[in-house]
Amino acid sequence: AKLHQEKGKAGEAMALSSWSMRLPYSPSRPTLNPRRSRLLFSPSVPILNPRPSRLPATSHVADSGRRRCLRLGRPPHAYISAPAPGPDAYQSPSFDAAEAAADVAAAISSTDAITWAGVWALLSQHKARLAISLAALLACTTSTLSMPLFSGRFFETLIGRGSEPLTRLLSKIAVLYTLEPIFTIVFVINMTVVWEKVMGRLRSQIFRRILIQKMVFFDRHKVGELTGLLTSDLGSLKGVVSDNISRDRGLRAFSEITGTLCILFTLSTELAPVLGLLIVSVSVIVAIFKRSTVPTFKSYGIVQAHISDCVSETFSAIRTVRSFGGEKRQISMFDNLALSFQNSGTKLGVLKAANESLTRVVVYVSLMALYILGGSKVSAGKLSIGTMASFIGYTFTLTFAVSSKSCLLSILL
Repeated sequence: AKLHQEKGKAGEAMALSSWSMRLPYSPSRPTLNPRRSRLLFSPSVPILNPRPSRLPATSHVADSGRRRCLRLGRPPHAYISAPAPGPDAYQSPSFDAAEAAADVAAAISSTDAITWAGVWALLSQHKARLAISLAALLACTTSTLSMPLFSGRFFETLIGRGSEPLTRLLSKIAVLYTLEPIFTIVFVINMTVVWEKVMGRLRSQIFRRILIQKMVFFDRHKVGELTGLLTSDLGSLKGVVSDNISRDRGLRAFSEITGTLCILFTLSTELAPVLGLLIVSVSVIVAIFKRSTVPTFKSYGIVQAHISDCVSETFSAIRTVRSFGGEKRQISMFDNLALSFQNSGTKLGVLKAANESLTRVVVYVSLMALYILGGSKVSAGKLSIGTMASFIGYTFTLTFAVSSKSCLLSILL
């Protein structure tokens, strides 16, 4: 019995050495559970065949047990965090933090989405470009108002009453015709750049103000209304300046009106008051008429916005519409909006036709007054042909400038 126990201990030691050779230690492989290893290699567990030569015959049983132990002792995987984003992972904001904080503070302190004080504050940040635009505006106005004077001299030279050589006069006119487009380009480009920057800041301010509102605000207003505020409404505000930096609108019109009246009083103190008063009075009547048509323009825009909201809400919730059978209701609603849009468009077309007719009336009345009064002056020898030709040119300039200015004032006021 003692000999049998010694043989059993020797066989167990050889089995342990064989298992240690089969399971080499490596840092990347998890170790066995000590409790399970004690149960596996306990002396109380009988060994069927202690001889090492017979161990390979039962190696598949041991391998399966070893794999099961390794699988049970393997730690679970865990997701820690995503890799840190690089410097180019997202686009940097267009405005710095100070400007963003100022925009949010201004949005909280004011009750209106857009105020003239806020617009002037944004414009004051571009003083250099505004100064260049003002200088270009004065140069454009000077070139434009000098053309009728040189045209009058040209006609006097043709009839033999002018003392200036024709070539020299034509060279001056050519210089004016060259400088006026150049200064116009400078004026329009600088005004466009300044206004685009101002509109960019306004959009950012309004978006931030909408974003900090409570949820009740989003329940009260539709997505289409908020989207229209940031797109079409601000686009209309942008068009107020973009459409009024052309030849006879906005600041150009105001400068040309002032300069033309001064030149008319210089040429003829008797003819200028009558002509100026007539043009201004008729243009004011046209402005009052245009002001009366503003509600029609507003209703036209409101119906158009309602059509856009109806279409977007119907198509975005098409599954709900189909589920409850709401096709007929949505079709009826859209047809009513389309009919209202048609009626508003018809009224708008009639008013535009009347507006164009009244503009023509202003021009023709002014010319007839000039022909009657100026013709009598020329016949009596109190007015030269060149001055009369200059008056005709200034009549067109003053008429279109006053009409565009009155139209702009009727929209803003």
